[in-house]
Amino acid sequence: MNGRRGLGDDHGDRAPRRHAGPVTRSPRTTSAAVQDRNRPRARALLGCLLTSALVAAAYVAGVVVPYLVDDLHHVPLAELTSGAHDPKDLWPATGGTAGALLHDLGSLTAVLGCVPLLVAGSVAALAVPGAVRDRSRRRTVLAAVTLGLVLVTLAVTISPLGRALLTWKLD
Repeated sequence: MNGRRGLGDDHGDRAPRRHAGPVTRSPRTTSAAVQDRNRPRARALLGCLLTSALVAAAYVAGVVVPYLVDDLHHVPLAELTSGAHDPKDLWPATGGTAGALLHDLGSLTAVLGCVPLLVAGSVAALAVPGAVRDRSRRRTVLAAVTLGLVLVTLAVTISPLGRALLTWKLD
C-alpha cells in the first residue's frame, strides 16, 4: 500500500473488478428512449395527413361543389343563409342514391369535420418541435404539411363564406 487511499492502482486486499464490457443501460430505461416512444412516428403523421386530406376532400365534394354546381355563388350570402335555397331541393340531393350519399357526406362533414381536423392538427403541432430537434426531415415535412392543410381547411371553414356554406348546408 502506498499510503494514499483511493489513488493509484493499489486495491488493498480485494481483487480488482473486471467487467466484460462497458456498462450499458437498456434503451427502455433511458429518458431519451421514453421520450422517443412518446413522439409521433412518421406513420402516425402520415395517418394524420391522410385524415385531414379526406376531411378536406369531403368538405369540397359535399359542400363546395354543390354550392358551385347549383349556381349559388351568384346569390348574396344573406339570401343563402336565409333558407331560400334549401339544399334538399337542389343537386346532389335530387340526383338519386349517389346524390343523396354526397348530400349526406356534406352534412356529416359540416357537423363532424372539425373533430378529426383538430385531432390531426394537434398531433402535427406537437410533433414539429421533436421532429426538428431530431432532424428528421420526413417527420418535419409530414407534420408541417398536415398542420398547413388543417389550418387552411379550418380558415376556409370559419371564413364568412365558409360559415354561410355551413349554415346553408345544415339548414
